[in-house]
Amino acid sequence: MAEIPVGLEPVSVNPRSADEVWVVMRCRTASAWCRCRSGLVTDTLYVQDEPADVVFAGGKAFVSAGRRNQLAVFDQTNHSQLASIPLFGNRSAGDGRERGRGKGLLWRWRSPGTTTTQIPAGNRFQSTAPTNPSLPARPKSSAIVDASDPLWASVIHYRMPDNDVAEIDVSSATVSRYFTNVGTILLGLTVRPDNGDLYVANTDARNLVRFEPVLRGHLVDNRVTRIDHSSGARTFYDLNPGVDYLPSRTWWR
Repeated sequence: MAEIPVGLEPVSVNPRSADEVWVVMRCRTASAWCRCRSGLVTDTLYVQDEPADVVFAGGKAFVSAGRRNQLAVFDQTNHSQLASIPLFGNRSAGDGRERGRGKGLLWRWRSPGTTTTQIPAGNRFQSTAPTNPSLPARPKSSAIVDASDPLWASVIHYRMPDNDVAEIDVSSATVSRYFTNVGTILLGLTVRPDNGDLYVANTDARNLVRFEPVLRGHLVDNRVTRIDHSSGARTFYDLNPGVDYLPSRTWWR
């Protein structure tokens, strides 16, 4: 029907009404407000730095600012900035969803913590033998371990946050809670409309698997994580249950 020039590298498009569309452009650090009927950009809101997505709730527009680790909150009508919500983590990646009736907002983002960490070779006071006894002696190297394992408490002196998903209170424009241990790389999320449960498509790195008997390229698990809205409990669904990962030419299915 029409092509509307908006700017460099548009990464997200969300309609607010039948005639109004907001477009987020990562390169311009901006969110453009377009009138579809006239085919014109009528306003541009600047968001620093690297915006990724916009979601509407409670008369407000929430725009992720990835490099600033925050959400910029704008009035939907006059486009004035109302607040900035700091996010405790690393680089919000957008993909927000309204949870219904303005009660909250769910946001997907990259988290620096993965519940695992690296132990330098000199601190490895416990040796783990290869699962295949016919393998040669293990080279001296560091190891990836469970950061919560008490065995390594004397070595691990700090923890990184594992805030995968943030729940935003729309009325107060604050973070109400975080959901952790959802997955390593979050690919998308949606909300179940009848009960508010959250479903997140993700990959989970198999960091703790070391010295497989046969290397078959099983690097990650592909799965969906369900988060119970009331309790925050997580249920993991493997998308490839029982799959035999083939060597070399096949990655993961």
